[in-house]
Amino acid sequence: MADEIPCTGFFRPDAAVEKSQSCLDAFESGGFLQFFFGNILETFYNIPAALLNPGMWLDWSNPESIRRFIYYGGSVEIFFVIITFLLVLTAVGMWRNQVLLAVV
Repeated sequence: MADEIPCTGFFRPDAAVEKSQSCLDAFESGGFLQFFFGNILETFYNIPAALLNPGMWLDWSNPESIRRFIYYGGSVEIFFVIITFLLVLTAVGMWRNQVLLAVV
C-alpha cells in the first residue's frame, strides 16, 4: 500500500503535503453511494464558498474567472447543488406536511 495517496484536510488537501488529496475525495472514490453522499456533503461547503467569494467567478475581465464560471456551470458540483436544494425542499415540505409547489 505504498502507492496509496494520503488524505489531508477534509474539504481541501493540505498544501504543505505533496501528492495528497482531501479526505472527502478519498471517501468519494470508494463506490457509487460514497460518491453520491460525499458530493451531497460537499454541497454544504461549495455554496457558502461561492457566495463568499463572488470575485473569483464574477470578474468578467479576467479570463480565468470566465473559465471557472463556465466549468462550474456544467459540472458535477452544480448538479449536486441542485439535487441537494430539491432534497432539502422536499424534506421541509414533508416535515410541514404542505404542498410547496402546486402543479396546474
